[in-house]
Amino acid sequence: MRTFSIITFVSSGVSLAAGATEPAPANGTAPKDAAAPQCGVDGWGRTTIYKTYTGNNLGLCEELCLADSLCESYSDDKRGVTGNCYLYKTPVKDTPYSDYPNWAMYDRQCALDKRPKGNKLCEVPGWGRRTIYKTFAGENLSLCEERCIVDPECKSYSDDKRGAGGNCYLYKTSVENTPYADYPNWAMYDRQCALDKRPTGKKLCEVPGWGRRTIYKTFAGENLGLCEERCLADPDCKSYSDDKRGASGNCYLYKTAVEDTPYADYPNWAMYDRQCAIDKRPSGDLLCGVPGWGRRTIYKTFAGVNLAGCKTRCLADPECKSYSDDERGVSGNCYLYKTAVKDTPYAPYPNWAMYDRNCGEKPPGAGEGEKCGKDGNNAKCAEGLCCSKDSVCGKTESQCGVGCQKDFGTCLPGSGPGERCGTQGNNAKCLPSLCCSQYGYCGTTPGHCGTGCQPAFGNCTTGSGPGERCGPQGGNLKCATGLCCSQYGYCGSSDKNCGTGCQPDFGNCTIGSGPGERCGPEGNNLKCATGLCCSQYGYCGSSDKNCGTGCQPDFGKCTPGSGPGERCGPEGNNRKCATGLCCSQYGYCGSSDKNCGLGCQPDFGNCTTGSGPGERCGPEGNNMKCATGLCCSQYGYCGSSDKNCGTGCLPDFGKCN
Repeated sequence: MRTFSIITFVSSGVSLAAGATEPAPANGTAPKDAAAPQCGVDGWGRTTIYKTYTGNNLGLCEELCLADSLCESYSDDKRGVTGNCYLYKTPVKDTPYSDYPNWAMYDRQCALDKRPKGNKLCEVPGWGRRTIYKTFAGENLSLCEERCIVDPECKSYSDDKRGAGGNCYLYKTSVENTPYADYPNWAMYDRQCALDKRPTGKKLCEVPGWGRRTIYKTFAGENLGLCEERCLADPDCKSYSDDKRGASGNCYLYKTAVEDTPYADYPNWAMYDRQCAIDKRPSGDLLCGVPGWGRRTIYKTFAGVNLAGCKTRCLADPECKSYSDDERGVSGNCYLYKTAVKDTPYAPYPNWAMYDRNCGEKPPGAGEGEKCGKDGNNAKCAEGLCCSKDSVCGKTESQCGVGCQKDFGTCLPGSGPGERCGTQGNNAKCLPSLCCSQYGYCGTTPGHCGTGCQPAFGNCTTGSGPGERCGPQGGNLKCATGLCCSQYGYCGSSDKNCGTGCQPDFGNCTIGSGPGERCGPEGNNLKCATGLCCSQYGYCGSSDKNCGTGCQPDFGKCTPGSGPGERCGPEGNNRKCATGLCCSQYGYCGSSDKNCGLGCQPDFGNCTTGSGPGERCGPEGNNMKCATGLCCSQYGYCGSSDKNCGTGCLPDFGKCN
């Protein structure tokens, strides 16, 4: 464990080891009538030393004596600090000695008989070198604890007490029955020390380590955000652990709180009580782009809608205070919430982000409750809203049914996932491909499309959605259109679902990676799903990172065009914006006056100046004019309502009644 420097004495003319201090002259002999063993006799036997080891503490000196068959006694600094170790061929009682500050002499038997005392000993300095029966190289204290616990013969263990990676030693005897020697930074522990190891506290979040021995559920390859969700969805889960950096690792669930869970340290892993996930909130008054989603408080879901469309849905719904979707702009699921982001429990989720209602610009068109159509200055409703016979935008059956003005909004709509339908929902129909359940809710699960499905109000072809069961493992259910049934009976569109073992009788089996999934040479030569681009790094998506420089045309689409908030122009590798978007003077795509006004780069997108509905205009809005057909209110906002076009309307900056 270390290299020793040895000086052997061949005569009474002793030369000291380098750095040693000359002790006082001999002034006596050891007590010859004392019973052996003699342990801790003050002094040293200078004239009869036969070996010297420089720079060793008392614990190592004990080991050196025990390893030498000629050694009958030894001496060193009795305080345990590093000094010189001296070995003698005679026991203490037969060794002439002299006093020396802090030095003491010990018979060989003293080292053999050395034991700690106690029934449960934790962190006793030293190690039991002579009785080791198993060694694990380069393992830290936490892993050493685990080694002992899983070995029924292990009664104690030792390792570097600082937690650094050293050698782990196991013993078949408890600490008090294990001969030991001191060793810098090393310590010995009874088996029970590891078994009883617990954090303390009623609500513990991010306790380093994991509770390996009491795991009752494991989810492979899931990040911390998904692990939080797993625990919250399971009534038996009281705590969970995962990689605290947010990387994908293994998610472990426990039936006990953190303070009641035996644990072991593990690099980058941490344990969390269930309440940690329940109480998790972002902070701030206006939050835009907070990574994650608020899965537990969703009140409306719109499938296959991109971020811009999700914003439109939120702005059109007076109850919506925030929303979340795929922040890359690809089509995902749009989730609406009745609380602001700061009041919404959330969990991290790859590429997803949350936005408060007022983030960014208001989409074109009158919002819910605003005037439209013939009696509303011919204003059109925002996307997804109907202009009723009374010229009010909305989405109720009365607004979208008889008398709906199709030139100014959507008519004959269908209810989305989770929304009401059928006889229980004012006879509303579901959107195409959705089923109306026997209880009057739209969706695609077996509960919607199976027993009791109402065919007059939607589709009734059973089809499991992404992540739901299928095939023999899922009651012989088929996947929804376009999804593949994996060999393990789960629906999806990734290579795991559509590749090896895909069950063609229960869904599609055409490989095509979805957003964020692998493609190209880096992804087993998989192609991206229709409309997605394969980036130079082998990931599918529709952003400029996927479709621009390095895009792999053999594995997907490669049409350039940056989306809202993405880079463009010289600052963005000369990328152009997607159709209808403007490239700002700072190189960002969008449709606001900041993008389309002063400094707009016409070579990289649209540059038609004019603020949209809800955007600033007039003196309060940098003297911006409203887009064609919109009025600039006395407070400097564009729109088509009476508030915009009536009293105080600014005619120099837009239309006025």
